[in-house]
Amino acid sequence: RFRHKPIGPLGSFVKLRENTGSGGPNKWSKAVTTAIGGSLSTFTCDNFQDSKILISLMDRLKAKHNIHVLRFANRYQNIARPNFQGAFTVEDAIQVDNDVAYNALIESTSMESRCLFDTIQQAENNCFLGQRGSQQFVNN
Repeated sequence: RFRHKPIGPLGSFVKLRENTGSGGPNKWSKAVTTAIGGSLSTFTCDNFQDSKILISLMDRLKAKHNIHVLRFANRYQNIARPNFQGAFTVEDAIQVDNDVAYNALIESTSMESRCLFDTIQQAENNCFLGQRGSQQFVNN
């Protein structure tokens, strides 16, 4: 018996936000999928005992399992974000309707620090120093 009911799959709590600038709600779908898609089928358990139970159940059903163990808590509040004006991240492009799912996506994908840009020029101006071809990544 589970101590805490597992949460998942994480993707069931994720939606693209509608107001993400010009281009409509699908503007960032490919970038968001690339950034966090690997975690959307993941389940999250509060403890290793619960994860063992879930693995056992999924094995009996011959279901593929990708399970993340993370202590269940309220939504993270103090998250480091990119510190340049106009920074727009994967986290900004989505809505996550469950605190545990949100925290698990922060932990597994760093979505709060994955920036999205309209153009390559904007990305280069904000993330790199130096001339094109010999640039260095700027860790804001």
